[in-house]
Amino acid sequence: MVQPVEDAPGRAILGPRAKQAALIFYNNREDTFTPDEIGKQMSLKALSIRPAITALKKTEAIVIALDERGRQLPTRSTGHGGKSKPLIWNPMQDEILSWERINAIEEDTVQTVGDILEQTQSNISAVFNNLEEDITIMPNGNLDLWTSVEKTDPSHTKKVNQRGGFTAIDAYHQIRNATEQFGPVGVGWGWTVQSISNIADTCIVTIDMWHGNRENTFSSVGQATVKDTKDRLDSDAVKKALTDSITKGLSYLGFNTDVFLGKFDDNKYVQERTAEVKEEASAESLSPFYDEEMKKGDERQCNTFILELEEMVTRKAAMTAINKKISDFNMSGFKEIAKRNPSLNAAVRSTVATARKNTVE
Repeated sequence: MVQPVEDAPGRAILGPRAKQAALIFYNNREDTFTPDEIGKQMSLKALSIRPAITALKKTEAIVIALDERGRQLPTRSTGHGGKSKPLIWNPMQDEILSWERINAIEEDTVQTVGDILEQTQSNISAVFNNLEEDITIMPNGNLDLWTSVEKTDPSHTKKVNQRGGFTAIDAYHQIRNATEQFGPVGVGWGWTVQSISNIADTCIVTIDMWHGNRENTFSSVGQATVKDTKDRLDSDAVKKALTDSITKGLSYLGFNTDVFLGKFDDNKYVQERTAEVKEEASAESLSPFYDEEMKKGDERQCNTFILELEEMVTRKAAMTAINKKISDFNMSGFKEIAKRNPSLNAAVRSTVATARKNTVE
């Protein structure tokens, strides 16, 4: 014989019949039942099941069924000379909590809400403790920067017919990309020239490059020919060698490595990158600018929703009607508003939480 156990809220006593009825409601969450209809499924008389249904209603596991406008469904004949209100599994039951309750019902034991929350908190703590212990097996993110900057826009490259031919990158495009990642030169990243020397007809510039913190340094060496194509001294040789050194240094961080890996020697790859860049530019042009007019529109939409929801709560509307209101608002584009305006997102979510809490109370 299973001992009845108190369950919250409502402190109602749940015995075996109530637990069996709860399982039927849970497994048929989209359907409605009267107490007598549940009794038929359990092969019990109406009077035998009604106390169990009353206990379930007190725990809020089941509630009176409502239509789309939040009105109670009409009562229907029980088949025993009377009428009864259709009931449904409470859609606002927390999914994890409901599942825990059903597992408890199947095992002929019932946990209190406090027990379940305490157990859940303990499980969460265990998960985080395990994460700390197993941190070495998690992805370390060392390639996050590399993979985000490795691809090159072909429009910022050119073919150079020297040293057997190679693809050169627009140095200032690279510097702009590094500034986008780290911040302005001298603040988020930069370099210090360590030496300038000439070997035969080659100018060599060595730099120490850093990013994020000036202590995070590494060396890079660049070079340029001292003479131009007409065998005259090139007054820009030092500048060109410095630029080459900066480009090399950024490549060590992953910038434009598809060029350094020789992928631009493959015409198919260049064509694919060109198409990708066009697609990215097209997507950016379609993204609406969040101007003042759009901001006001978002505010009007969210504020109207908040006022309507608060009014519904003051009228003590049923939970199903509130859920439908929330669902309709989500479908109307709230997710996009939430991305654009965090303060509106917070206001709406706070109102939703208060509405649900007040309605349950």
